[in-house]
Amino acid sequence: MNPERNIKFKRFKAMYPVWLILGIGLIFLFIGFGTQNLTVKSDKSLFDSNTEVYDMVYVEIKDLPIQIEYADDNYYLFEDEPKSYIIKLNDRQYAKLYNTYQSDTEIFQYHVVGKCNSVFTNLEDAVISAYNKEKGEKILTHSNFSDNVYPLYIDGLTNNSLVLSGVCFMLSGIFLFISVLLFVMYINANLKFNKALKTYGKDRLEKVLNDAQTLYYGNCGIYLTEHELISIAADFKVIRYQDICWTYLLKRRLNFVTIAKYIMVGTKDGKIIPVATAREEKQLAEIIEKIRDKTNNTIVGFTPQNKKNYYEMIRR
Repeated sequence: MNPERNIKFKRFKAMYPVWLILGIGLIFLFIGFGTQNLTVKSDKSLFDSNTEVYDMVYVEIKDLPIQIEYADDNYYLFEDEPKSYIIKLNDRQYAKLYNTYQSDTEIFQYHVVGKCNSVFTNLEDAVISAYNKEKGEKILTHSNFSDNVYPLYIDGLTNNSLVLSGVCFMLSGIFLFISVLLFVMYINANLKFNKALKTYGKDRLEKVLNDAQTLYYGNCGIYLTEHELISIAADFKVIRYQDICWTYLLKRRLNFVTIAKYIMVGTKDGKIIPVATAREEKQLAEIIEKIRDKTNNTIVGFTPQNKKNYYEMIRR
């Protein structure tokens, strides 16, 4: 492969993680949309004689409910035979129910699945108040509540499809945000890369990289030419050997685990620059030796004394 094309191909390969993260984000997004309207099935009706607390049950809604004002939650009382019943729904669920009703009021029927919970005292008070207010007279009381309202209510928010879609949308947002951030970083880095590549010159680059004396370490992203090193590990960098004063191996650790290894070089103008990276420390050590062979009085290795010597050298 032509050296210039090889360099640009490596830049394109740097986008692979971005496409991967973007793809994962889109997969979670599609799963979220696919599951948010998924109906979780249950064979047990709310009105079955053996229905107990925490059972997953279903109920067929035939009319719009009476809204119950209680705390910040949305409870609704549905009038039905043999008894009225209470369902807890969020705004999106109720909007879907209402829109379905508006689309066909004559044959309206809506299926809700959720987990059973006991009607607690404060909710009972709220139901009685809302019902009597709706009817305009005192009909429902604590004494006749159990005769008219089912003692268990359905928590529609426990519908597993809603939980799954919510998690998928959250993960999708995270992955899409990361992919956009990485894409912007890549575009910015690529602009700098192309500018530096153009400044160096296409013909000059081709001549230098095709030279028989040029050593190429593809896995590390570095070319060692006769008079300079050319790094494509991150940006496009060209550093003359005569400008290198210090070189050392840097290990990045996370929780005591090495996650990356870099060759760093310190130049005469005081810049510390990463020029190569690889998993195998042996190959990086070989590159450091090659750089030392091509330079004069280069400090090798990271120690507090070497760091001090480097800054003393560049101040001279």
